[in-house]
Amino acid sequence: MDKHSRTVPVSLTCLLALALVTGISSTSAAGITYTVDRVVGPGAITGTIETNGATGVLTAADIIDWNLNVDADGIPATSGQLLGPLSGNNSSITFLSGNALTATPTGMFFDFSLSGILQIITPDSNVAWQLQAGIPFSDELIRESLFPDLIQAYVGHPAIQEQIASATAVPPPPGGSAVQILPIPPGSSFGFAQSINKKGQIVGLVQTPCPVCSLGAFWDGHAVAAPTLLPVPPVPFPGGTASSINDKGQIVGTIEPPPPGLLFPLPAFWEGPDATAPTVLPFPSLPAGEFGTGGGTATSINEKGQIVGSVATVGVLFGRPPQVPAFWEGPHATAPTILAFPPLPPGPFGSGGGGASSINKKGQIVGSVLSGNGSSFPSSVPAFWEGPDATAPTILPFPLLPPGPFGSGGGGASSINDKGQIVGFVLQAGLFFPTAVPAFWDGPDALAPTILPFPPAPGPFGGSYASSINDKGQIVGTVFQAGSPFPTQVPALWEGPNAIAPTILPFPPVAPGPFALSGYAFSINDKGQVVGYFQGREGALPVLWATRTGNKQE
Repeated sequence: MDKHSRTVPVSLTCLLALALVTGISSTSAAGITYTVDRVVGPGAITGTIETNGATGVLTAADIIDWNLNVDADGIPATSGQLLGPLSGNNSSITFLSGNALTATPTGMFFDFSLSGILQIITPDSNVAWQLQAGIPFSDELIRESLFPDLIQAYVGHPAIQEQIASATAVPPPPGGSAVQILPIPPGSSFGFAQSINKKGQIVGLVQTPCPVCSLGAFWDGHAVAAPTLLPVPPVPFPGGTASSINDKGQIVGTIEPPPPGLLFPLPAFWEGPDATAPTVLPFPSLPAGEFGTGGGTATSINEKGQIVGSVATVGVLFGRPPQVPAFWEGPHATAPTILAFPPLPPGPFGSGGGGASSINKKGQIVGSVLSGNGSSFPSSVPAFWEGPDATAPTILPFPLLPPGPFGSGGGGASSINDKGQIVGFVLQAGLFFPTAVPAFWDGPDALAPTILPFPPAPGPFGGSYASSINDKGQIVGTVFQAGSPFPTQVPALWEGPNAIAPTILPFPPVAPGPFALSGYAFSINDKGQVVGYFQGREGALPVLWATRTGNKQE
């Protein structure tokens, strides 16, 4: 959401690389509960199915319980029930053959183009659910008994794979957190959730078949069966991301540009998940060349519809146009306001720049700007703007380091809440080079940052960040902790800036990959709901955590 969203210090390239780490299906140590909500002809079947946590092709032994309501004629008073061994035991799986029924941590699928059958039925055959694959018999049937009549609903299916159930969230235990993998499209193995608003609506990104490759995604809460994919223009290499959603459901992010601009994405706005097309936010036009004609990113939107991010400008920074912090008064702004930033002497590292990460309802903005910092190599420093008309940013305090090739210190501000409290990271001296540590500033007038606690990481590994702060002062981000064979980044929650230790958020019950499970918490709303991603054997997947203070899934 607006003030709780930001540009995180993890590149999309890194996340896509993580998504390549995949493996074979397996059984996890804990079960997975899936929600069923299907329309079958004039009827419907709803309820839950629980497995032992197996992924890939399922067998009857993998399905340990079910609680299903069967309504074949659309009249609830005549509905029947199918209850598994742990829910009443009035039915059984009489057929489960072939390879059509599969599962992932996010969903259960039935492929009507393959061969196989799933049938759950009562002993008297009065209540049943049957899915059958195999041309020309790809069909689905539900049955209920209303003596003396037997009511059936039947529908044929095209020879394609369909998602028949989605993973459901489990209420968090007292003092703990529940975790749920958000659904992604069939065939996708990668995604992340980047922002959540007060309504529990979520946006992020999911992998899609190339040449699109990725699209911005919207989840209308925790109980949806699939994300809504945000539209993009029909260019040769379409694609997009969603970075922030406000409480009105307005969304900002990026879309891929038309040729020849393949370097800079374009800042984009969607009026909501039902938008038929994005609005491309204005940006400075650059001379046509190998870097296209300009572009930028939209990273945060507040309740007034004010947007911040960055745009490319004329100049050279490491051989490419530099990015500068930008503000748009709304989606219909005719031009961005370039936020003030410290000028640097023109040279191979450009003449200055930065980016805006978060804007609260007061219009206060945080991000980072480049600073010479007494070094020939500019570094990023955390910045605050009282508003878009500020004549200069307030550089937030950070620990000074001995001048060297990496400057003399720095950091970045990721998120600002409506109280003006700010989180991000600062650099501290490390074993071989400066290391990022999570930081909190109690407003732009803070005399020093509060370094949030984090586990010590052995060796040269490190890098911990605070990504988001809600109006209760709860903070989320990532920390490094010991892992095998290397330390890994894990999602973290601090109950406030005075927390004595972070809470490591739990991982979903799935098998790990070749390395220890890792993850990142990107955003927290005022209900304590947290979104991010985790990396396991199945790839990098979008995750929702419900903390104890936010355990009402609505």
